[in-house]
Amino acid sequence: MKKDLKHLTMTILILSALALLTTTPGLAEQRLLYPQEQALKGITNKLGPIIKDFKIYNALHGKGEYLRDPTPQLSEMLDKVNALEKEFEAQNFPAEIKKIKSIKTWFASLKKNTPILEEVYLEGYKLHQNELKKSDLSNFPDYDQDVERLKKMYRAYKNPSSTFQNPEKAGPVVAAFQDEYAFFKHLPQKYELPLKAKKARSLETMLDTNAKYMDKFKAYQDEYLKQLPDKIRGELGQATSMAAKAEAEKKPLFFKGGVAQHLEKANALLALFTTAMGEDAPEVTSMNVEYAANKQKIDAAEKTMAAELLAGIEMPADNYNGGNRDELKNMIKKEWQNLYPTDEIIAIHLPKADWSRSVNWKWNNSGWYKVDTSVLPARVVVKTDDQIATIFCAFINKDHLENDSLNVGAHTKKAGYVTQNMLLKNVTR
Repeated sequence: MKKDLKHLTMTILILSALALLTTTPGLAEQRLLYPQEQALKGITNKLGPIIKDFKIYNALHGKGEYLRDPTPQLSEMLDKVNALEKEFEAQNFPAEIKKIKSIKTWFASLKKNTPILEEVYLEGYKLHQNELKKSDLSNFPDYDQDVERLKKMYRAYKNPSSTFQNPEKAGPVVAAFQDEYAFFKHLPQKYELPLKAKKARSLETMLDTNAKYMDKFKAYQDEYLKQLPDKIRGELGQATSMAAKAEAEKKPLFFKGGVAQHLEKANALLALFTTAMGEDAPEVTSMNVEYAANKQKIDAAEKTMAAELLAGIEMPADNYNGGNRDELKNMIKKEWQNLYPTDEIIAIHLPKADWSRSVNWKWNNSGWYKVDTSVLPARVVVKTDDQIATIFCAFINKDHLENDSLNVGAHTKKAGYVTQNMLLKNVTR
């Protein structure tokens, strides 16, 4: 784009010409006749604006800025120079006068460089105009959606200390953060032209606003995750300690109260840890082992008081009344028997009255993709022995982007999923 316009040479010529235009004629050389002095003055007065415009466009090109329209100043500059040169030559000024020689040199240089400047500046100006057209928000159909998403991100990530006070509230936020962070980092590239042209409107404001919170949230989350294993151990320790006390003092209600609360908190924290780190992360595997070990201690203490404790456990609710209720239960039963063929299923209940729907956008190497799913929790009651039944959780997932296709999630016989025992005689269909 930037051709050699001999900026230094031109600067010297311009400065010399300016000095010439501002110098009183005839101080040390042959004095011009009065009519010629007046003619030279008129020519220099016309040459001044041309020099000024050349300097402006030359400087803009040098900086790579093409905001000023080249019409008419630059596009008509050469014609003005040629006309002015003819006017100059018509005066037959004495050739030996230094000022006259300087003006001739200036005319020659300006005639040579003006076409070059006009060519490169016009090319840059056209490119700039094309960029302005490309920067128009009508070329960005996702604009409103992206701005709205930024607003939701601001609300989600502006106060991490509040978010992490509730592990269940933090779970979806943490699960979405990696994708949201990638989305946020990608936007300046996606909207490079509107941002550069100052046409991005509220998106630029939201980018600046979120920039104050996204990295802070990430730092807070990273530090919180470092502390999370100790928080889980603390809750497990409290649950185990209270279980031992309940066993020693024959207080079965402790298992429904403090023990259950601490175990539930540990389970929620472990679920959050798993969401953040990934199910197969070594840290999660290790924490699952610790959870299982503590749960085993609590189960052992609970078993010694099973009669007193289990007598108060009731069947889970069965609130779903959709027309496909039996069909869904049969799907769960089929999948459960496929995974656990030795289990004797006594009952399957659907505790929620309706599906829970979630719509998100996620990022992979191919770009952004939409996720639109619903989930319906289930409880599978399995006979454990002649006196006890165990309640396991399961899920039915519905994919709205695949014609509401259904699949059953039944890989729930592992740490991180809540199970509960009850007396077999209290089980109802």
